[in-house]
Amino acid sequence: MTDSPLLGLLLLAVLAALPLLLRRMKAAQPNGVRVLSRTALHRNAVVAVVEIDGRRLLVGAGEKGIELLTELPAPADAAADEDAEVFLDLDALERMDVAPQDRTLPETDALEALLGPVGSSTTDAGPGIGLVDRLRAMTVRVSPPQGGAGRPIRVPLRR
Repeated sequence: MTDSPLLGLLLLAVLAALPLLLRRMKAAQPNGVRVLSRTALHRNAVVAVVEIDGRRLLVGAGEKGIELLTELPAPADAAADEDAEVFLDLDALERMDVAPQDRTLPETDALEALLGPVGSSTTDAGPGIGLVDRLRAMTVRVSPPQGGAGRPIRVPLRR
């Protein structure tokens, strides 16, 4: 019976460590808020899918703060999708109330290719208030006017 003191000491150590582990696991998960996916569009601009109390929201964050862009539809099978990594489904975004997209964009225009499926929506407030326009306002630099209005600067992407 030489195992008895060693076994008792081991059991005591496990019981002492259990509350610490539970506290650490609880602190790792904030109540009700989860970032499911995040994509950087620019040095200071990010688009993220956030889940808050079962609702999935597409939010944009930039130099001017955080803005709600849209609410995404809930997944069909929430139990199967609980631990799966979430990607923005372009077909699902197309089914939303948005303008049609042009799939013939050049490879170098990554920002337009990323945001193209969403399109611009028009409401009573007028055109130009859609997701694409909001993201462009947060991320596009405009050159100084040269005989007219400024034009966006196209920055080549590194591969």
